[in-house]
Amino acid sequence: MSFLDELFGSPTGRLDSYWIDVRGARQLYSFHFTLERSSNGQITMHIDVQPSYGERAAGGHATHRWRVTTDRPQICFEPLPTTKKAAKKITMGWAQRTVRYIENDTEF
Repeated sequence: MSFLDELFGSPTGRLDSYWIDVRGARQLYSFHFTLERSSNGQITMHIDVQPSYGERAAGGHATHRWRVTTDRPQICFEPLPTTKKAAKKITMGWAQRTVRYIENDTEF
């Protein structure tokens, strides 16, 4: 994405796809996200790969995810971000909170 796209928005569609690794107390957890911009300028944060919740509740409410029964769950966050920088910050925070939830049953 160019500097001008970041300032003024880019066309709709895929913006970025990337991995985030989060170190937990027991292991390293890997997440993969895809960011997509809609026609209204908002960015949807798709969760492509994430660790298992194990024994924890895995429903959308407990895990702050939308569309959990589809092959493209999304991070539940409102309002949706409009910049790539904000979306990446949200995905990092969600991944860190997910690791705490998996390891300690700490709610979001």
